[in-house]
Amino acid sequence: MGSSISLGGLISGMDTETMVTKIMDVERVRVLREESRAAGLAAVQNAWKEVKGSLQSLRSSLDGIRLSSTFTARRATSSDESAATVSAAAGATVTTHSLAVTQLAQTHVVATATKADGNTALFAAPTSGSIKIDVNGKATTLALTQADTLTTLRDKINAAAGAGVTAEIVKVTGGSRIVLTSKDSGVAGEIRVTAESGPPTLLTDLGLHKNGDGVYVNQVVARQDAIFTLDGQDYTRSSNVVTDTVPGLTITLKKGGTKDGAGVVTPLSATVTVSQDQDAVVNAVTKWAGSLNATLSLLQEKTQYNASSKAAGALNGDALARRLQSTLRSMLSAEVTGLPGTMNRLSQLGITTGAYGADDYGKVKVDTEKLKAELTKDPVAVGRLFGAISTGTAAAAGVFSGVGSDMYRFVNDTLQSTTGAIDTRDTLLGDQIKEIGKRVESINTRLVKREEQLRAQFLRMEQTMSQLQAQGNAILSLITNQNDQRK
Repeated sequence: MGSSISLGGLISGMDTETMVTKIMDVERVRVLREESRAAGLAAVQNAWKEVKGSLQSLRSSLDGIRLSSTFTARRATSSDESAATVSAAAGATVTTHSLAVTQLAQTHVVATATKADGNTALFAAPTSGSIKIDVNGKATTLALTQADTLTTLRDKINAAAGAGVTAEIVKVTGGSRIVLTSKDSGVAGEIRVTAESGPPTLLTDLGLHKNGDGVYVNQVVARQDAIFTLDGQDYTRSSNVVTDTVPGLTITLKKGGTKDGAGVVTPLSATVTVSQDQDAVVNAVTKWAGSLNATLSLLQEKTQYNASSKAAGALNGDALARRLQSTLRSMLSAEVTGLPGTMNRLSQLGITTGAYGADDYGKVKVDTEKLKAELTKDPVAVGRLFGAISTGTAAAAGVFSGVGSDMYRFVNDTLQSTTGAIDTRDTLLGDQIKEIGKRVESINTRLVKREEQLRAQFLRMEQTMSQLQAQGNAILSLITNQNDQRK
């Protein structure tokens, strides 16, 4: 015959793997759609995490402008820091003081007799006894023997509970000795060493005895109180750090007066100035403005739509993101209720936003010179505008109204764990992503079975085709034989 049907050719032309793959590709479109949706939700979730972090930084910066400590912070200066340095606590009275330092407080320091080294025996002859060291009621009694050296005596003193002195071995010309330093400064910190038992020469042998004037023969530094005058009032203190003369003011005396040949002391004078710490306010406001700009810029980035590239931010069209933007911006221009018109807007402090069309459009700007001028004029009014200082019933109830306190409440409510808008949104997005994951898992399970079914079907088809091919070949062979017999 001139032509014949080839079932074998038909079978060999079938590409089972390609056909199964193409069918499964179509089936997997559902998975791709779900995964794409999950990726979109994850992008939104990540965007909110960024916004949350930015809002947390903003909330932290708001403490600086909503707490009264910023506006009651004080800066203290001394006209002569060689005489004294000063510091002032929040709320200290803004004023000036005149200070004159006559002498500094000194800590009593005495020493033992000099020995060859730390391991040299304290006593030349066999001796035993005990001494008592007393400083302002802090006393310790030490038993001494012939075996004691400078090292063992030092260790006994330092190990004694309640000892009012510290002991250390120092090298001096001719050897070493123990230096005893009182733990209390001033006259009250006098070191008193007495012999409790032992030979009459016990203190002399130790070098801890006094001369005819009642002064230790080995006295290193005499005990002495600080003497100074503040605003015309004479004071005596045991310490050079003085905290109990003016409320909130700490004075650290550094140098006393000079003594002439006749023993007359000329005090060292200085003027102490306590003023409002304007830098603390300016720094707090600047930090807050930077944090707010960062938050607003991030929200702008996440909500914008680029018409040319047709690319939208992850939060484009999100109602919560728009509310955050509009609320924060409105607080910058809003009037604070209850305050006089002369000081109820941020712009009156030199805090504004960039004009439309400018490079800094929408960004918070701080005119520090204007802010300092208003602080000089009326720091309390500035504090009220930020909500750091308040009066009346609301303040008594602990509710302050002002730019800083109002913005803090809004941001803090937004950030509340589990109940805040952002955490609620995060939970919802997380639940949606989990549900999609479950659906994808279910679809994939069905797809595995579907692929198994397809392969089984094609296998049966191939087997059937193979059987048909065998039958066809047999028929062709029979026809061929018949044709051959007719010839």
